[in-house]
Amino acid sequence: MFDGGDASVTLQDLFPETGDTASLENVYGDDVKTIDLGLRANTRLQSESSSEGEAYRTLIDSGNRMSVDLSNDPMLNQADQVRSPDFMDGFKQNFADCTSTEVFENVTKNAHVANYKTCERVVDQGGNVEFLHDYKVGVIEYVSGQPNFQSCGPGCLYIWVGMVGDNYWSGNCKIYEEYTRFRVIAKDAIISATVDRAVFDESFVRLEDQREPLVDVGRAIQARVLQWVALPVGVGIGHTKTLAKAAQHASKIWREKTGGVVDLRKPEAVEWLLRRMPVEEVWGIGRRMRDNLAGEGIKTAWELSHAEPRTMGRKYSVVLERTIRELRGESCIDMEQSPPDTQTICSSKMFGQRVHTIEGLGQALATYIHKAAEKLRKQRSLCGGLRIGIQTSFHGDGPKYANAATVIPDYPTDDVRVLTKHALRALEGIYRPGFAYSKAEVMLMDLRKRGEYTQDLFTPSQPARTDALMSVMDKINRRWGHDCLRTAAVPLSPDWGMRRALLSPSYMTSWDQMWTVQC
Repeated sequence: MFDGGDASVTLQDLFPETGDTASLENVYGDDVKTIDLGLRANTRLQSESSSEGEAYRTLIDSGNRMSVDLSNDPMLNQADQVRSPDFMDGFKQNFADCTSTEVFENVTKNAHVANYKTCERVVDQGGNVEFLHDYKVGVIEYVSGQPNFQSCGPGCLYIWVGMVGDNYWSGNCKIYEEYTRFRVIAKDAIISATVDRAVFDESFVRLEDQREPLVDVGRAIQARVLQWVALPVGVGIGHTKTLAKAAQHASKIWREKTGGVVDLRKPEAVEWLLRRMPVEEVWGIGRRMRDNLAGEGIKTAWELSHAEPRTMGRKYSVVLERTIRELRGESCIDMEQSPPDTQTICSSKMFGQRVHTIEGLGQALATYIHKAAEKLRKQRSLCGGLRIGIQTSFHGDGPKYANAATVIPDYPTDDVRVLTKHALRALEGIYRPGFAYSKAEVMLMDLRKRGEYTQDLFTPSQPARTDALMSVMDKINRRWGHDCLRTAAVPLSPDWGMRRALLSPSYMTSWDQMWTVQC
């Protein structure tokens, strides 16, 4: 028992698994009794058959065991002899000057080489030969380009050609041309054909030779467009183009009731629609004209149709007079067989980043002239005047500057080299250093059709070699790409190029941007 002040702890409490602790308590503090107790335990554990006895004897045996004597081990002795100085001295004397000798031995070996021979089997080429001639049957044969044609019934064929616009959402309306080539096999079999120019979002078709009811024809057109290009369209039918546009507008407003097809040929139908149609929704009426008509007390299409055409034409424009007559059912706007030639060609874009040098502006002007000259040659016109302009941004801080120059070539021309030379020379006169230019402009003016103007007898004209060169240049660019052949002043990848972060892919005109389908 240990005295802990107010508390006491016994050996039984400390070692509960030892059993009786009375013998240990009796020898506490007495060295003689403690040694005697240890000797008796030593004698007992030497022969006791228990786990404690086994553990005791193992400890005693390990302490009495001697270490192994390796002094006479043959392997260790041999290793010591190898490392001895006497052995190493003899090794150096015998192997220090070793040399190698190469010995070649000739051996003869017999081999069998087979002697192969070839034989040719002669096939009898005799017999009857039948020659077949491929006769073309039909009216039109497809040659190349986009296969934009499909049968529309017995004796009917739909063919659509033209221009497909891309990059609509980014605002940079770059136009990609698609072409389709056909060969007329039996021209006498063509009874009638109607061609009309289609713009981006509309197309006019003559329906005089179609059977009634024309609403069914409109629904067939609607279904065909939905099937071919997956676009829902509205169809309007009227006696004039303006009334057809009004009917098409109604097909969008009341699509659920009309199904997207409106026939506006009856007078009561025309009156019902025009009374409910704001004047600004009439084809050809813009915001400024809407405000002018509001001053006249005209707010609906019905009120516009009752205005005096000649008076309104004298007061405003002949276009408004034609619109009023068309609303009354008098056809004044013919179907366009081909787009009219433009009187001026302008190429102007904002730079992707500011240009500070005359070299950068020269590259931009040369690029714009390259594009404008292509359009000029496409409509077979010649340019009698050239205007270029440069300007900085008029927003934000920094100095502002804008200037333009007009150049008259020695003769009307469509030569991109001549136009580029005049433009770069004019640029030297209007360029001012120290400005951050944001835009350049090229305008081809005084356009003249070939053979439709009188040349001066004493002034030069465009050489025939130039015409041939420009023709070859256009053919190469049509075949291999827009910028395949160009003047040296036109860069391939300019730093100031237009930003096209939202450029939509050219799925139909570029091999590199075609859709990839993974199955």
